[in-house]
Amino acid sequence: MTAWDIGVLARAAHAEIRGGALPVSVEAVGTDSRSLPPNALFVALRGPRYDGHAFAAQAVAAGARAVMVDPSGDAAVARLAVPRLVVSDTLRALADLARLVRRSRGKPVVAVTGSNGKTTT
Repeated sequence: MTAWDIGVLARAAHAEIRGGALPVSVEAVGTDSRSLPPNALFVALRGPRYDGHAFAAQAVAAGARAVMVDPSGDAAVARLAVPRLVVSDTLRALADLARLVRRSRGKPVVAVTGSNGKTTT
């Protein structure tokens, strides 16, 4: 598994790093604190029923090495002892991280599209 320095991830996600001790590297990225692997970056997503910022402490207790938050959620997680990557939109930043990882692999992306015939192909 590839380890990613959070400075590299912060640049890709247009994030400001706050708090915590550096350098830090992560081996995974996740959004569910209940199934987050150790040494991961926890991304706090806001949804219609839940706010991921409320689960950041649980993610750190599970082994998250850093958290990604939006500005309005930063104050709630500022007491955590890990670095915080503060971005304007965590969902958009998660997509930026996915783009970084996909491009780093140097493999083409292939898609099978259309409305008919894919299940028998």
